[in-house]
Amino acid sequence: MTNKLRHTPYATRVFTSAWFLAAFLFVLAFVPRVLDLGRFLTADEFLWADRSRNFLAGLINPAYQCDSLVEKWDFKAQGLACTLRTGHPGVTTMWSGSLGFVLRWLWDGRPAPLPDYVAAVSTNPLDAGFIAAERFGVTLVTSLGVVAFYWLARRLFGSAIALIGAALLALDPFPIALSRVIHHDALSTTFMTLSVLCMLIYWGEGAGRKWLLLSGGLAGLAFVSKLSSLFLMPFVALVGLWFFVKGRRLNPLLGAGDKGGILRKIIPFSLQLSALILCLDGLLWFAAAIAIVFIVWPAMWVAPLEALQTAFALGFQYSTGPHAKGVFFLGQSVGDPGPLFYPVTWLYRASPVALLGLIGGLGGWTIRLVQRLRPQTKANLTGQSSSPVPARGFNLQPSAFARYLPLILLFILGYYLLMTIGEKKQERYFLPVYPWLDL
Repeated sequence: MTNKLRHTPYATRVFTSAWFLAAFLFVLAFVPRVLDLGRFLTADEFLWADRSRNFLAGLINPAYQCDSLVEKWDFKAQGLACTLRTGHPGVTTMWSGSLGFVLRWLWDGRPAPLPDYVAAVSTNPLDAGFIAAERFGVTLVTSLGVVAFYWLARRLFGSAIALIGAALLALDPFPIALSRVIHHDALSTTFMTLSVLCMLIYWGEGAGRKWLLLSGGLAGLAFVSKLSSLFLMPFVALVGLWFFVKGRRLNPLLGAGDKGGILRKIIPFSLQLSALILCLDGLLWFAAAIAIVFIVWPAMWVAPLEALQTAFALGFQYSTGPHAKGVFFLGQSVGDPGPLFYPVTWLYRASPVALLGLIGGLGGWTIRLVQRLRPQTKANLTGQSSSPVPARGFNLQPSAFARYLPLILLFILGYYLLMTIGEKKQERYFLPVYPWLDL
């Protein structure tokens, strides 16, 4: 290997190095997201700018007072309690919006103390000069998320699949569009995707527990971004159970050489121990997530019960009722567009490259499964014992990606079912599925 590297041209080594490819992917993702950020306005962004202004003002000024969602506070709050703004709960969105206010304050030459400057900004109606700075944080985080996506997927699936998947994600028009506004869907998607990849590295690759903690921490960021990311909780349980069951293939140990049945006595205990470790891993993952929720959401420092009650009450209200203005779908405006809404809208939003890749990938995976299920030994033809004979044209050893594909499909199906239950549906709610379909 060393000799091979010595004879590889230096330029080739540079342009194929992981660090160069990561930098290339960041530029590929960042440029289309950051250009002309101040050119347009969308309907909800003034709300997030206002929430970010109150969030930052309450964070840096203990005497700052704001309107509140909590009835027992007479709908008024002060200081850190002002970081409870909505039920999404949208905390990472408000952190990114707060960064925008600080950047704009620095750009303006710090004309006043930051608390006074922030309190004086007009958000309803929104001062259009602030919108580009407000969006910058989301743009930066999602672009860095593409790079992290590449690094993690590279460890799981190899460089080629990781690079192509990350490039598709970087250039996917719909994720780009939602990464150019101050909102919570792109941020939630980024943290959910990275959390799942770390989860697969821990359980699928047998990596250290730092990956489990990292997965939990990223899940915590997803939780405070949007409540629908709580889907990660049952999904992490299923992933852990999946690898636990796959690791229970101990029958070869129970052969004729088990004199006295010693292994038969040991193995049930080892399974119990493995199950206990699995439960402890799940609790550790959840603890890491909750720790991050407390760290990044200042309202949890002063009023944790009110923060959680507000988030879950409003979150349930948001998700169960239909959209106030209806959804235009298949030629008509309806309250609940039904189970076809997300598959059909994805077909409209998907790029041709991603669509063809998905068809080819699933087709190839199906062929691989069929070939593996066929009898592949000479014993099937001669009745004599022999070693397995692979079918022509196909490698019967499962590739790294094929090994994880059932779990990826489980994520897609499970999240689709979760989003389909509620009456309120929007195309952007399905965004967490897009990175996996690109991959």
